[in-house]
Amino acid sequence: LGFVKKGTISSAFTVPFFIPQLKVMRFSAHIPLSIGVTAFGIEQEGQQGVSSTRLILAYGFGKEDYSFGGSLQLLQWDFGEYGQAIVPILDLGGMIRIIPDLDIGISFINPSLSYYTINGTKEYLPTTLRTGFRYRSSEWLTFLGEISKTIELPAFLKLALIISPIPAVNIFLGTSPARSEISTGIEFIGKKWIPGFGVRLHRDLGLSMNASISYSLGCNE
Repeated sequence: LGFVKKGTISSAFTVPFFIPQLKVMRFSAHIPLSIGVTAFGIEQEGQQGVSSTRLILAYGFGKEDYSFGGSLQLLQWDFGEYGQAIVPILDLGGMIRIIPDLDIGISFINPSLSYYTINGTKEYLPTTLRTGFRYRSSEWLTFLGEISKTIELPAFLKLALIISPIPAVNIFLGTSPARSEISTGIEFIGKKWIPGFGVRLHRDLGLSMNASISYSLGCNE
């Protein structure tokens, strides 16, 4: 977040495994400040009966060689006849630019061990530590990798490539072997608009799709 130089407004729509009841809608805005960058977001998942709504306020600060920040989220669960729950969540993260083309980052999701209570039972939200890298080997090829570890679950690896055959097009290829997933996507970078589309294939659960659109408050190069 701290590396963001231009304001953007974005929205995205995801349908996991093509199950409409699991659809996820997101809206966010990034606003550069005189010192740092702030971001606002809202995310809605599911449908009436079982759904969640997440409000997000984030701040990041960065220089040429480092960036750090965090977000405070307010998550509301609606369990239909079983009631509702509202939970605050804290996320923290940072990134260091080791050399001009190599970034190393780490994030800590829910370090406060937030939980909600439903029918007298405590349910803890996942607490996850992630570390990863981004290496731009050339103007048309970028490598990414991430290791993610959630409490009580095994760590898993994600790998990805970003291929840019021309400056206005990015093609994404990704895999998570432990989760039996592969993914691909594409985005087109205009002077103001950036539309994107992607699909993810899980060996057992099938296809998921994602579509997004972003509007830049400055001109993209």
